[in-house]
Amino acid sequence: MSTQLSPFVYKVKGSKNYLFFDSLKREIFIIKPEGNPQELEAQLLENDLVIKTNGVVPFKFKPNVEPYGSDLILRELQLRVTGKCPLNCSECGSIGKCKKDNSSITLDLVDILAGQLISFKIENLVISGGNPLSELDLLEYIRSKIAASQYKIICPSCLVELYEKEKELVTKMGFSITNSNCTIGDIAEENMSVEVKDFFYNQQYNPCWGNKLAIDTNGDIKPCLWSEKILGNLDETLILNLVLTGKCDEFWKIAKGRIDTCKGCEFKYLCSDCRVMVEKETGNLYDKTFGCSYDPNTAEWL
Repeated sequence: MSTQLSPFVYKVKGSKNYLFFDSLKREIFIIKPEGNPQELEAQLLENDLVIKTNGVVPFKFKPNVEPYGSDLILRELQLRVTGKCPLNCSECGSIGKCKKDNSSITLDLVDILAGQLISFKIENLVISGGNPLSELDLLEYIRSKIAASQYKIICPSCLVELYEKEKELVTKMGFSITNSNCTIGDIAEENMSVEVKDFFYNQQYNPCWGNKLAIDTNGDIKPCLWSEKILGNLDETLILNLVLTGKCDEFWKIAKGRIDTCKGCEFKYLCSDCRVMVEKETGNLYDKTFGCSYDPNTAEWL
């Protein structure tokens, strides 16, 4: 009697180890391929990672995650509404020193953006600055023009304390407030995502930049607000064309399986990422995730 992977279990081969992801239990198992084959099989059976069969291949569970990776869905749209800010600190969610200026996005640009987004479903609209809380009328106009499942404002806590009244008003408009938009956190085995949709999505898309776009105050279109890369400008570029011609894929589809070092890592489909940090540190978008201390060639955390 032979064994096959359980219907809900997926194997990812690393340079040194194998990772088994149980999508039903949402658990990770790391198996070292060395040793006695019978002992390895017993270990897999003990953790319900494989099942015994009579040569019949069991049904393989694969959730429908295509809508999550659909080209006409923006997981996140970032919008920098102003560069004005009374503080002189590092902008929350950014890399390095805040670039303050006196710019604010115009209502005409908001109208152009809203018109271009008719074909898209937006999951998260993320407002940034400068100080977004100083632009209440603009925020209300954006809220009325651009439909999204969730609305969020990035604003440092020190600013929120100075604008308590404005905080209450934007909350009533339907915005939540956070002091950072970076979700990379500490890269460690215990912090790996065990979300089933992430496991499949990350096989094709970057966990940070996938299906994300950003609009600066001047209308520049970027893969992320804190990136130096510019895909075009709203005045002369259609977002839909960027998607349909594959221009966005140059950034969206920098999956971990295509990144140096990461491609040989067993954690690659469950790990977080920040391409902007890599862009600013090395200039090579395909370098290893910044801040990761794991070496898949030795299977050691350094």
